[in-house]
Amino acid sequence: MGARAAGETNAPRDARRTQEEPVDGLTCTAPDCLCQSVRDLAPSIGPMSNDQQHTDYIVFPLLAGTLARCLVATHENVARHDASTEPAEPGIVSHARIILTLAHASAEGVNWERDRESIATIVSFVMAAWEVFALWVPLHYVPNVSGWDGATTAGLLGAARAWVDRAKPRSLTELVLFTVDIANRTGLRGRELPVSTRAMRPLRVELAARLRNSGLTTWPRVLEAVVNDWQTTTLEGLLLEYASTRTIITLGIPANVDDELEDRDSPAGATAGEASTPSAAPVGAGNETHAGADAVLAEAFAAIDRSEAGRRAAEAERLRLADRCAGLQGHVERLEAELEASRVAINRLDLDRTMLERERDELTDRLVAEEALAGERPSPSANAFAGRTVYVFTGLASGDARAEMISRFSEFSPAGVTVYGIDSHRGPDAYPPDSIVVLDVSFMGHSASEYVLGRARSSGAWIFRGSYGPGRLAKAAAAAYAARCERNGAR
Repeated sequence: MGARAAGETNAPRDARRTQEEPVDGLTCTAPDCLCQSVRDLAPSIGPMSNDQQHTDYIVFPLLAGTLARCLVATHENVARHDASTEPAEPGIVSHARIILTLAHASAEGVNWERDRESIATIVSFVMAAWEVFALWVPLHYVPNVSGWDGATTAGLLGAARAWVDRAKPRSLTELVLFTVDIANRTGLRGRELPVSTRAMRPLRVELAARLRNSGLTTWPRVLEAVVNDWQTTTLEGLLLEYASTRTIITLGIPANVDDELEDRDSPAGATAGEASTPSAAPVGAGNETHAGADAVLAEAFAAIDRSEAGRRAAEAERLRLADRCAGLQGHVERLEAELEASRVAINRLDLDRTMLERERDELTDRLVAEEALAGERPSPSANAFAGRTVYVFTGLASGDARAEMISRFSEFSPAGVTVYGIDSHRGPDAYPPDSIVVLDVSFMGHSASEYVLGRARSSGAWIFRGSYGPGRLAKAAAAAYAARCERNGAR
């Protein structure tokens, strides 16, 4: 592993650097570092350097500081407890130490704010060492912290967004570990960094807002702040606050976390280390507790998954049945509409048929009357109107004309004859069903005739109308009535 440091001098910072001078930062160059395999996959460094407050960029130094602390503490703890074990991936551990060096570089007079190599060192480190985070976050950390009790990604992200909210007091270490666990739970998308996915955007917005509100607007400031935020007592308190027992220390991080780190960070020195290190539970017992807890949690999550799968299947079936019911309901409504349209059409056809039959009968009656008056048909019998009451309506004002009509109709033996001058009297409101209504339309208005016809039809009376004059009207009506009776009898 190699590292290059520039501007190493004890002179005051403002006397050494100006914005115009080129700045050389610290870069990981070791061939055995995992960052070499992912360096080309890192996002373009140019935009990160030019816009360091960008929401999607400023989280990288935040993640890198905590990740470097996690990696170095794990490495030193393993080396301290088992000197015969060769630490895995020494290159990435050296890279983590470069990150810590960058965190304190500003205080030592090295300005790497715009240095692309330093920025690339941070980004490639986060991408290469991301999986180390999994050792530091208990499995039940996120559910206990956020109150998330569902099995859906949407529910998880909603609970996470509320927990990270900028209005709530959270330490930087807390925020990083929580956000990393959320990112890992939402799943990987190809080779994309979990925290950079679209689903994690709301959490990145809150993290960036917190940093800006605290005046941490550049990568050096963010990295220095998050590295300094790491305290052994703070970390243990963070884990113990949400763990069921103190043995959770052995689950998330190795036992006896880091004596040297604790001596360096805790003001109480070794005494604080002894107070904060769980001595009651040996590592083996903790591992057994871990295994049992994992088994219980695995079964619980499996049950949740089964329940959620069942719920989703039931919901899918409900939606399918609802869609089918809606389709059938729509079909029923269409059939009902078609039935109502058919009823309307039938009623219209019945009315048309009634009117056609009426016109046919009136034309037949008129034809018979014309034939009788022309001598082409025998004259009606003298008792053609026997037992029937005849109501005659005329527009003639002459009393003599109405008297002649009464005389002519009397020749066919009606039970009674009444003649109305339509201008002065429009007859009764109702007629006996077996009565005969005759209209002389020679001098009769349309409205007057329709008035009489409407009441006569509603009463079931036989109706005859024509323009024949007083002397011929009675014979025409009698011939037509006799022919109607003959046809009805034949039917």
